[in-house]
Amino acid sequence: MVRHPNALSVFQHCLHRLRSQIWKPWCRMSGPTWALLYFAVVFTQIVAVLGFLRYLTFYTNAWDLGIFQQALWTTGHDGRLLFYTAELPWNSSGSLLGVHWSPILFLLVPIYFVAPSPLTLMVIQSCAISMSAFPLYAILRKRTDPWISAGLCMVYLVSPPILGGLLFDFHVEAFIPVTALTTIYAWENRRYRLATFAAILLLSVIEFAPLILGGIGLDILVRRIWKRWHVDRLDGFFASVRKSWVPLAIVFLSIPMTILWFSFPKLISPGTPPISQIGPLGGSIVNIFENMFTRPNLVLQSFFSIGREKLYYLGAIFASALFAWPLGIIDILPAVPWLFVVFISTDPAYATPVGNQYAFLVVPFLFPATVTGIGLLKEGSRRIWARLRKTTEIAKRSTGRSWKPSPSRPRIRRYRPNHVLSACLIAAIAIVLAALPSQILLSPLSPYPSYPWLSAGKTPTPEDRFITRIIELIPPNASVSAEPDLFPQLANRLNAYPYYHPGTQFIVVNVQSFWFTSALPPPDPPMIWYDSLKTNLTSPYGVLATGYGGLLLERDYYGPPVVYEPYNRTVPPAAFNLGLATVESNLHAPYGCYVEPTQIKTTSNLWFGPYYMVPPGKYVITSWVRPLSSASGTIRITAQIDDGRDVLNNLSISSSNLPATWSQVSFNVTIPYPAYLEIDGFGTGSVPSIGFGGSILQESSGQVRLG
Repeated sequence: MVRHPNALSVFQHCLHRLRSQIWKPWCRMSGPTWALLYFAVVFTQIVAVLGFLRYLTFYTNAWDLGIFQQALWTTGHDGRLLFYTAELPWNSSGSLLGVHWSPILFLLVPIYFVAPSPLTLMVIQSCAISMSAFPLYAILRKRTDPWISAGLCMVYLVSPPILGGLLFDFHVEAFIPVTALTTIYAWENRRYRLATFAAILLLSVIEFAPLILGGIGLDILVRRIWKRWHVDRLDGFFASVRKSWVPLAIVFLSIPMTILWFSFPKLISPGTPPISQIGPLGGSIVNIFENMFTRPNLVLQSFFSIGREKLYYLGAIFASALFAWPLGIIDILPAVPWLFVVFISTDPAYATPVGNQYAFLVVPFLFPATVTGIGLLKEGSRRIWARLRKTTEIAKRSTGRSWKPSPSRPRIRRYRPNHVLSACLIAAIAIVLAALPSQILLSPLSPYPSYPWLSAGKTPTPEDRFITRIIELIPPNASVSAEPDLFPQLANRLNAYPYYHPGTQFIVVNVQSFWFTSALPPPDPPMIWYDSLKTNLTSPYGVLATGYGGLLLERDYYGPPVVYEPYNRTVPPAAFNLGLATVESNLHAPYGCYVEPTQIKTTSNLWFGPYYMVPPGKYVITSWVRPLSSASGTIRITAQIDDGRDVLNNLSISSSNLPATWSQVSFNVTIPYPAYLEIDGFGTGSVPSIGFGGSILQESSGQVRLG
């Protein structure tokens, strides 16, 4: 009699499979595995929160967090093919695949559709890097003690290059470690289906991935040849080559696959510019490979370019994996392709060890080499120990009594095995102490602002909250041109641009930001927000809201602005550049010092500056002045913008009309567009016997039109 399955039996079968496949292996996890799992979970949470805090404090930008936000949002909500606007001037298709071949992003579209937030991308990136620690742990555990393996995996996660890459926005290269390390682990354990799946995912990450896969294939091939060489020598070499046709094929196909992968973006977007950072070897991937094999002089020339940065990069990477990885040189073969790119490139950004995504292409492959190097050191110490013990035993047998060192015997016989252990311990401590200073300089404890650590962990300031309130005034579906550091807050829409785009309904910038006066990435000539607003916004835009340098413009707006926080600034005498004047200390002066003009008749600059970037609006400039002597003199205080391009207002002051103490004089100015404001002092042809004690710039209310 055949029993037909019912719902209860199906449920019991599924429960049994669940227990056998998941629950039992979970319960059998060892102590080091549990420790690594706990560390990885905590690490993921902390890094995701730190990354989100960088977003809330406007340290992220359009390149690259905003790009991936917009590409995933437009794919899920508008059906566009990873469409984004940040590089439309030269990426004619508007698709991210027209710049980088990264089809793995389609796996993220459903996730981002459900939770369209930058925090989603922060969590995904942190999870991808944390997950890579487990295949790395499985690789290391076969070569050394499990606790040492778990400890090295924790060192890998918190190493400055990896941590710096995680905090630097979102990048698709974060999937390289987990896919590549899984491929290596699966191949070493003969799990070929898993290795094939992981290799396919690796190839879908970015166009550079075939070279990394080629390095993995070369690693496997060299290991097999080396293993058989010790057994059968030449016969073993040919036998291992014949049996390793798969890794051999991967090695030979990696270069044509790379050329093909780099060609895919050109097929999607023919206007995509060629590679331009690689240096003397050429501007396209075909030229690079051709010159590498036919013109070695160009390779040598590239190696010596920016040599100091490259040596610093090598030292930082050398220390990040605890110095031992050069001893396991075969294990770093997957990292060699990108290391080679670093050393033939002329772009300093590639040779920066911390604060970019390129660490994901190198550092994960150094730790297996580190374990191999530690094993070689351990084996060498064991052999030295065994040799010394043998020497000691021979000395005992030859004398018939306990052996004692004496000056007449060779020096090596005076060492005992415990001396070898002490030497190994001292060497290990020396390695750690040598690595520690370099890691501190690259870590969050670094005092140097060139790395992203100074912004990590900062909470939003009142100024950040004012700018956030300005951004919240923009309707969800409105078109907007936003400064790159403000773009991620507005990237979940089709018509958002990180540069000035004519005709958008809203424009939002922060005039105090680095991005406002800096050149944006290509095309050439680079666009600068400050120049674009000055030259293009002459009439149709009005100021809708301001707050601490934040500026929101709306097309055809004629009302008064919403001022969340007036732009007020104190300008002490020490901030000015001096012409015919000196700065003198005075406890009674408003700021503890004042500018004293040279006592000669002149019409030239007495002082000038200090060139503060100021948003458009109406302002009151109040200055402190005081007569310096009984002699009568006159000076003229002038407010002008853009290095004298426009004189806004000026005020002539005579010492005969001033009291003997410090007094205030004021005048009004209207700044028509974001500009560098300077408050200059001029002589009027008489002896300028008036001291200048600094100024205060205060924003007042009133309707403001640009232009």
